[in-house]
Amino acid sequence: MPYIDLITNVKLSEDKQLEVVQALSKTGASVLGKPESYMSASYTHNSSLIFAGTTDPCFQIRLISIGLTVEKCPEVSRALSEILKNLIGLDSSRGYMQLTDPTAERTGYSSTTFGELWK
Repeated sequence: MPYIDLITNVKLSEDKQLEVVQALSKTGASVLGKPESYMSASYTHNSSLIFAGTTDPCFQIRLISIGLTVEKCPEVSRALSEILKNLIGLDSSRGYMQLTDPTAERTGYSSTTFGELWK
């Protein structure tokens, strides 16, 4: 159920969008130690997104993953930063990443929650 949501003021072509979300999905699965078949990833262009008071290229990332530990977060941040740099040219200091464990009990799936499914 991991989900990575990238919002950026950098407009990408359709092909580049697909390349980026596929890289986020593959890398996210790898660094989180979860099957890619569980992953979701998205890209949203937001031309009005600013960071530090400027419209220079910037981003926000929201990653949610049940069981994500505080100890794992620096590794996740590094891995996602590499994608931003290599595929989009974004500097990792031009945005924030929210790396969150929503808990199984608070994550809905198939008309219930993972907490209920995993009992």
